[in-house]
Amino acid sequence: MSRAAYNQQELQTSPPKALVTGATSGIGRAVALQLARDGFDVIVHGRDAGRGAKAVDEIKASGGRARFIAANLDDPADIRRLAKEVGNIDVLVNKAVSRRGDPQQI
Repeated sequence: MSRAAYNQQELQTSPPKALVTGATSGIGRAVALQLARDGFDVIVHGRDAGRGAKAVDEIKASGGRARFIAANLDDPADIRRLAKEVGNIDVLVNKAVSRRGDPQQI
């Protein structure tokens, strides 16, 4: 192991944290599952709490760590709430699809 890798591993006291938007189905869900397998604490984002719970259960059943946060990414206030609730992250996978909203409002 290189000295830099050793120092980084030594400094890291908790698993890296990843936020995957649109993680309740399809590619987003697959990415969330893979990140969990790779040792990340995964925050599963979506709008549907039922599908979010299923994704989290699947991650936990495979030995991973995850939690679900619902948010509507068409709503700037909801985006701010999501960011505040999530806190610092190491990886962002933006897989959510928004079909409405003005990005200038955010």
